[in-house]
Amino acid sequence: MNPTLEYFKAKQRALLSAPETRSIYAQCKIDVESTFGHLKACLNWTRLSVRGIDKGRNEVGITLLAVNFKKLSLSQQYKKRKLIKNGKTGDKIASVILSPVFSIYSI
Repeated sequence: MNPTLEYFKAKQRALLSAPETRSIYAQCKIDVESTFGHLKACLNWTRLSVRGIDKGRNEVGITLLAVNFKKLSLSQQYKKRKLIKNGKTGDKIASVILSPVFSIYSI
């Protein structure tokens, strides 16, 4: 039995039992862990390929941008299929597909 380890375990248990800390810890499961779990499972992205905080932030940002573009393209494909299924074609499809792209550049 390691007394130092037991001390830190007891300290962590006390922190997690406090209502304020418990709410912060519960929010991590919703906000962060699901995003990185998606990166690991769907994109097989498990580690950074660069060193340094700034370079790491840039790589994570580019990876998350790629995930968002992937989600955007899938949602646009779904909207396009839905319009074609309903018999609407032509300019409406182009406006649905291109409107989010133009809104990104107008920001």
